[in-house]
Amino acid sequence: MANTFKMPPQTPPNFNHTPASVLAGIYSILGHTRKLQDEIAANFRPEDATFNNVILPLAKDDNHTIALKKLFKFFSSTSTSEELRNASNLFEALIGGFDSQFLMREDLFQLVDAVVRRKELLDPESLFYLGRMHQAFLDNGLGIEEGLNRCRFTQIQTELRELSVAYLKSLNTSTGVWLRVQELDGLPMESLTSLKVGDGEHPGKVWLPLRNPILIMRCASLGVEQ
Repeated sequence: MANTFKMPPQTPPNFNHTPASVLAGIYSILGHTRKLQDEIAANFRPEDATFNNVILPLAKDDNHTIALKKLFKFFSSTSTSEELRNASNLFEALIGGFDSQFLMREDLFQLVDAVVRRKELLDPESLFYLGRMHQAFLDNGLGIEEGLNRCRFTQIQTELRELSVAYLKSLNTSTGVWLRVQELDGLPMESLTSLKVGDGEHPGKVWLPLRNPILIMRCASLGVEQ
């Protein structure tokens, strides 16, 4: 009897990554994307730029790699291995730096800006993607005239990115915080009773772990958005 079931469109994600495979994967992704960006910048001028030859290839590349990027980021807050969490945090720093460099490229901004000005008839999804990319360039300083102001803006963006990565690393290695039971009003009883009860310097308080998965679950039960 012939098999009437269709194969799934893609294999399920593999959670057996190591620090080395995470970094090798992200360097491969970034290398391919950088090559694509360079080819677009080299092959097209603003007067030739269209959605199909500039924006669409970038969108397809983004769509092709986003699942793996999400998986690599996932390890920073879920893995029991400190080495894998550190590799995931480094991955986030590399991605942040790469995206920042992309959004500071004058040659690519000129092409994206030209596509916006061309005002092609696009479907809503394509129009949204184009507008979001164009705004991202502007938000990263390409709307600022070249000179000291743009350099200062770039420096601030770099500092913010480094602080963000340091914060995530600190959050994932922090132990937690002592809180009064009243401060956790609304937390389900089964969650509240599972928390460590303080003594000595912290009588009457409970220990709320700040590791990301636990924190998200606690906040979700309180109805707090993350």
